[in-house]
Amino acid sequence: MVTEVDIEQLKEILPEDLFTKIFPGGNLNVVDPTGKTAVHYLAFKGEQHLLEKIVAEGADVNKAANNGNTPLHYACQTGAISLIQYLLKNMNNPSATNSEGQTALQVALEYDATISAIILLKHPEFKEHLEDKDIYGRSALDIIAEYQLEDLFPSLNVDFAERPNYGKPLVDVSQSVINEKLRNYLSLHGRMSDELIDDNGACNGWSFLYQLYEDTGQEEIFYQLLEFIESWDGEIESLQKMEIPAPLKEKYRNAQEIFEQTINDLIVFHHDSIAVNELDLGYKQKWRQKQYELVKGKNDTRQLNSLLYFPMHYLNQKQLIEMFHYFSQKPGSFVDLGGAGHSVSVTVMPNEKFKYFDSNARGKIQVFNSAEELVKTIVNLKFRELNMIQPDGTFEVRMGVYQFSDKITLDEKSGFTPPPLHNSAMLFSPLHYAVLNKDQKQLNINLIENRKGINQNDAMGFSALTWAGCLNDVESIRYLVESGADINHADNFGETPLIQAIRCNHIEAVKKLIALGADINQKDNIGQTPLNHAAKNGCFEIVGLLSNLEGIKLDEPDNVGQTPLMNAVEKGYHRVVKKLIKKDINLEAEDNNKKTVFEHIDKASVKRMAPLLVKAVPNSKRTALFFNAVNNGDVDLINTLIKNGVSVDIKDGDGLTPLMYAAFYGNIEMTKALLAHTQEINAFVEVDGTTALIAAASAGKLEVVKLLLKAGADISLVNKQGKTAQEIAQDEGHDEIVTLLRSSKRPDHNIIPF
Repeated sequence: MVTEVDIEQLKEILPEDLFTKIFPGGNLNVVDPTGKTAVHYLAFKGEQHLLEKIVAEGADVNKAANNGNTPLHYACQTGAISLIQYLLKNMNNPSATNSEGQTALQVALEYDATISAIILLKHPEFKEHLEDKDIYGRSALDIIAEYQLEDLFPSLNVDFAERPNYGKPLVDVSQSVINEKLRNYLSLHGRMSDELIDDNGACNGWSFLYQLYEDTGQEEIFYQLLEFIESWDGEIESLQKMEIPAPLKEKYRNAQEIFEQTINDLIVFHHDSIAVNELDLGYKQKWRQKQYELVKGKNDTRQLNSLLYFPMHYLNQKQLIEMFHYFSQKPGSFVDLGGAGHSVSVTVMPNEKFKYFDSNARGKIQVFNSAEELVKTIVNLKFRELNMIQPDGTFEVRMGVYQFSDKITLDEKSGFTPPPLHNSAMLFSPLHYAVLNKDQKQLNINLIENRKGINQNDAMGFSALTWAGCLNDVESIRYLVESGADINHADNFGETPLIQAIRCNHIEAVKKLIALGADINQKDNIGQTPLNHAAKNGCFEIVGLLSNLEGIKLDEPDNVGQTPLMNAVEKGYHRVVKKLIKKDINLEAEDNNKKTVFEHIDKASVKRMAPLLVKAVPNSKRTALFFNAVNNGDVDLINTLIKNGVSVDIKDGDGLTPLMYAAFYGNIEMTKALLAHTQEINAFVEVDGTTALIAAASAGKLEVVKLLLKAGADISLVNKQGKTAQEIAQDEGHDEIVTLLRSSKRPDHNIIPF
């Protein structure tokens, strides 16, 4: 029975959020955001006595965390021998694998827990799985060879020295490791590392960069490059001494070139880097094509062709498998797959085989022999481990499919046969597949045989016409509409073929749908029009096209009151904003929360956006942006706003000036910037008589008080209670400020008229 003492111990061991979920209710199988239960944490800590107690009370010893690790995996990391023996007796499947395809034995070997490994090898289940490989293609025997541990396992009778990986442990080249090395390199060279290499990762930069190497047969070069960067010790002197591997010498003269070129390529492809933001590019297909043109070599004659864009939607595992069965028609193509805040890349090989690149993986992942194997790994590594699977088993995913033009012809097929309708997890009809395959003959046959099914939905509510838009297939769009397809057919989210074509940034499809009569103002389920979608997706050309159409509603708010301009501002799409503010738009609009367009500015793009909006928006609406800059301590932005005509003496709704805010919070640099331009250093709040000096004195900001006095602040002014800054500082116990103010010259009290 779990006692009060046990509960106190659990409180010390478990994360606070997990502990409060368990008690006082007593459900011992609840999980934290990583999928771990109390059993996992106790196993990792080696707390066998407490673990046995909660198992006796109903805690599940077989449950796996989001990363697939069981309690046995965690116990093996720390080498808790007695606990390992207990788990082996009580678990249903002790040889279960985690998201990297590793058993507890492989984990024990990697963590140098050799005693744990010896115990596991005595268990019959682990003997049966000695040659089972993880996602990196390494079995337990391979790991023994990597770390040269053969002397500990003489009974295995294996010639470990003959294995190709003997003495060569897996080098961790996950982006968390490589990005840190690149940031360190930039910092040592006096450059803004956080702005160039995102702290949160650069996954879609890495996944696209991988494809440039893989497509030209340089996959091994790519991994050698990562291993070279990983091997740097972080000291600037070491860069000159690093030995460059022979394959890299053909392209690079020294280590510095390797680092510089990698950083350059990475920031061009990562959707949220400073370079991409400056160029107004992203991860949509037209932008990817532009990015490729920026980095490809002089002798590279390849063209990057977009085959299909699948905008963000929820799919389940079976549906994603069917999509990859469909993609298998195009060997030589690759899939840029995003969702759950992470991007990965899949290369389509002949015979329905796939290569998978995940920048979070520690090394090169082995080839998958089927769509089923591939998707199982994607779901485990990408969605389950990141806790992004919904209760109904779906996850949010987007896919862009590409092909380099000199690989194979774009019309080449691989003999793929669509599944029967009743077996289609995507609920694709023959007409859907005819459109997806750009098969005009089958399109004709299906329309002749079943014209009534022309608007049939798939699992997402997409009609054949919607898919034609996602493919940018102008001819199929024309043929379907002329054959009776509903041009304004709404999917499960109320999005029309026009909206989906906009989300894909396919301007040719958009033009054709509009020419054929698509409703340019039809809203989806959350009240967003085609122009909202174009603005929030940064589709500059499409925004230009739509905003010039007769009858377009430029200011139409969605269900939360946001206009297309607010959408573009919030996402930081500079060129879209510039295009929209040239139109007859209501620049003073407020959303349902009374927020103006200024309050939707993303902090990362505020310096570029502010000058545009300051010039366009009436003076009365500039206040929000100015105070946002003050509160964030952004002196550069303040100077930008001042240069564009914003007064530093404006007041917010409470009557406070920016100088009062800066003074109260003790922001030295902000105070200096404001004092250089203020005309009203002694401005006061009508309600209580607070001045900037009184605010600084009250908050104990000595250095700010010094600045204000030097700039001529009047120390004799009193607040509504008749107290000066000195008297208020004395009440608050700020003795240094009291002394400073007492020693300053001061005239008789100036009573502020209330």
